Amino acid sequence: MKKSSYIRRALSIALVSLFIGPQEHSFAQDLKYWGAKLESADALYKSGMYKQALEEYVLVAENTASTYAQFQVAWIYHVGLGVPVSCRDAVRWYTLAANRAHVGAQNNLYSIYSTGCVDVQKNMVLAVKLLIDSAAQQNPRAMANLAALYRNGDGVEKDEFKAFDYANRSAKKLDPLGLLLLSEYYLEGVGAPRSPIKSMEALRLLATVSVDEWNEPTKQYGQLILGKRLITGDGGVRDVEEAYKWLTLAAAGSNSETVNEARRELDQLRASLSQSRVEQIERSIRLELPSSTTRLSVEDMRAALQRSMEDNKGRQAYFLARELSNQNDSFGQYILGLFLIAGFDGVAADADEAYIEFRRSCQQGFLWACLEQAQVLLSQSRRSAALEVLDKATNEIPRTEINMSIRAASVYSNAGHKAKAEMIARKILIDDPVNKDALKIIEDLNK
Repeated sequence: MKKSSYIRRALSIALVSLFIGPQEHSFAQDLKYWGAKLESADALYKSGMYKQALEEYVLVAENTASTYAQFQVAWIYHVGLGVPVSCRDAVRWYTLAANRAHVGAQNNLYSIYSTGCVDVQKNMVLAVKLLIDSAAQQNPRAMANLAALYRNGDGVEKDEFKAFDYANRSAKKLDPLGLLLLSEYYLEGVGAPRSPIKSMEALRLLATVSVDEWNEPTKQYGQLILGKRLITGDGGVRDVEEAYKWLTLAAAGSNSETVNEARRELDQLRASLSQSRVEQIERSIRLELPSSTTRLSVEDMRAALQRSMEDNKGRQAYFLARELSNQNDSFGQYILGLFLIAGFDGVAADADEAYIEFRRSCQQGFLWACLEQAQVLLSQSRRSAALEVLDKATNEIPRTEINMSIRAASVYSNAGHKAKAEMIARKILIDDPVNKDALKIIEDLNK
């Protein structure tokens, strides 16, 4: 495949995933009224009642500082869910959210300004600025889009080294477009020595990475390219059986252009093989395909998250935690909340979103998350609500969970409930008379 056609096709396949679709919201209001309004809007949205949902989202967005509500309003106008498409209205609301560092809003503003829209003119200068701001916040899709701009000199001065750097950084965060571009750059020697082997490694990772519906066409295209290269041996390996598998997967995807090309490749591959060989391959891959089409299990991702934290791989742990949270896993929600409370290396602290993650995890019975939810409530001067969550969680803490009890005592102390904090610490000392943390709590309480 020619270099220029490869990159054009990659970007066209990824066009749908230039946009970042609706995400879990990050909203914690002192007034329960607005929280209820937002939950009502979400319920309407999920049931397909988009026009009614829009009215509720607008009400919340106009009366609070919720970037989630602002983003939802923009998204509904952007894609025309229940209302006519209005890029002008979308830009207005995306801008409000983007100004408060909402990376999804920044990314979608880029997509609008880089191509132009129904009632918004193309503005590459502004588009690039938005992209750079978003990439500075470690948004992997923004990095991938910058990689493509620097590769082609579109809106920026052409720089293949910057193109490779951005693609590599995006790929490390497992962004599908970043992986696709990194594979291309290694294949063509863009910004780095040519390496068909490393190019194939990026393609294999893309073909198996867990993705959402917005990135599925990019993954599907990666499977197509991987299958074609396994036929030609471009990458050091020629494996007809594996090629057949990836082409079969690509032919079962959602993008019709990729489906048609994969089917043509399969037809050509079958024609070059004997009937018995085709039947043998199909029998072989029939057993393998179900596992190939299944995303990584929650258990596997939890294990990977634990390893990432043990190895101090903060960025990798953060993205694994977010993926687990997206699958409603309580442990992933808890770890993501910890990341969001502290902020780290380009990821801004966001107490609102952290609170939502802790609350979701706590509602599933993850007691560590309940303790952190209570601590966030205290930071918001919501002592009564914090103590309500804290009392319920503390009553459920097993006696053997000493570290969890220590944390509960600490939060009670922060809430000014010294009697409860000391009671918990003294219970710990019954089982562990020399527990330094418990002794320290009592010492601090009696100063």
